[in-house]
Amino acid sequence: MKHSIFKKLSIGFVSLVCTSLLLLSVQFIHADTAENVYINDIGVDSAYPSAFFVQICTRDAQATGVGFTTTANGVNNTLTYAPTIIAGDCEKVYTWGFSYFGVEAGKTYSVVVQVTGSSTNYSESIIIPATQSATLTSSPSADSSGNLAVKVGDSITFTGSSATDSYSPVIQYWGAVLTCPTSLSATSFKCTAIATGNSDVQMIYYYKDDYDTIAYKSNIIKLSVSDSKPDLKVSSVTLDSSNYLTIQIKNEGNKDVESTTQGNTYIYIDDVLTWTYNWSTLSDKNFLKAGYTSTMQPQVLTGKHK
Repeated sequence: MKHSIFKKLSIGFVSLVCTSLLLLSVQFIHADTAENVYINDIGVDSAYPSAFFVQICTRDAQATGVGFTTTANGVNNTLTYAPTIIAGDCEKVYTWGFSYFGVEAGKTYSVVVQVTGSSTNYSESIIIPATQSATLTSSPSADSSGNLAVKVGDSITFTGSSATDSYSPVIQYWGAVLTCPTSLSATSFKCTAIATGNSDVQMIYYYKDDYDTIAYKSNIIKLSVSDSKPDLKVSSVTLDSSNYLTIQIKNEGNKDVESTTQGNTYIYIDDVLTWTYNWSTLSDKNFLKAGYTSTMQPQVLTGKHK
């Protein structure tokens, strides 16, 4: 009888020890997983400026298929990083775009990231960068307020730049005042003013993230196109060192006078018509060209005249 009692007690003891070991084993594995994978940093960088980055790290063991949840503006984004993160290393992972979270440029948000299965989280206050990450310049240059005045027929080169090379640039303008048939490079366009009017010109860089297409817009150049026409003026009336009456005529417009145009230049001295120059007989017809000047010297003057 004693032998039988001892045997039952022995079986009960063994069962108790095995159960305790099993419980300890489960607890040890859970603690190791929670400590091994952790969030080292979160923020926004120039490589992908339309989303948050999350830096996931491991300590003593590799980890595969790490899930994590990013919360900003009350919106959760749960993702899984499928590749293996080797022991003691970190990987930078990006969330969905800002438009998914509904955050606004220039505002500060508390961003919280938690690894799936972990009871701890990592948080940062992050300022959402401005969406205008591109610039637009022109040749001829716009003024400090972004205004650019040209004439019909003038050529303008617009050049855009962006902090992120992977963006695909498109030049955008409104109205029928421009045509931009020539792409000088990926971000430079040669345009021609073809009609009078006004137009806002802007460079837009499109990038499609995991959630939607995001547009980064440049500054606006306010283009004003006026009519192209010749403008003949007497630019100066003087006497040279030999007292020759010297008259300069200039085309201050932005369009040539047609060479076949019939015209005359009349010179009055003391209110009396003294000289008449028919343009067809002139040897110097430069003043008919936009921006050019011609000189006429009809006679020597002495004394006082008007």
